[in-house]
Amino acid sequence: MDLLCWSSVCLLILTFLSPKTLSMRYEVHSGQMKCISEDIHAKSMTVGKYFIVNPNDEHHPLPDSHKIIVQVMSPQGTMLHEADNTESGQFSFTASETGSYLACITAVDHKPETTLTIDLDWRYVQRKIFRLSLKMI
Repeated sequence: MDLLCWSSVCLLILTFLSPKTLSMRYEVHSGQMKCISEDIHAKSMTVGKYFIVNPNDEHHPLPDSHKIIVQVMSPQGTMLHEADNTESGQFSFTASETGSYLACITAVDHKPETTLTIDLDWRYVQRKIFRLSLKMI
């Protein structure tokens, strides 16, 4: 197989296997919840990580008021990940069904009210079945 044909095949395979990424940074006020949904196909491999952005420099710990509750749910409402009173974490799962998966992050209620900046990175790879015919020259 010549180099051009081989390169085309590799590019085609990478296109089908390339991960989708949802990466965002947003603010949540004390006692408030923000949810993000993503349409994911069955049998897709999914990983995510989240953390509270430190309002101080990186050499100081987060204030005690900076805690979140994280929940990740399937389209049917099955809890896939749950973390209470945390500053950061990770989740991973293989989607059992096609549908809208939901990640909700709640800032723990604190007086006086504070605003947290959250960084969320959610990646998934859809497995697609395809047939590739190669003609050997």
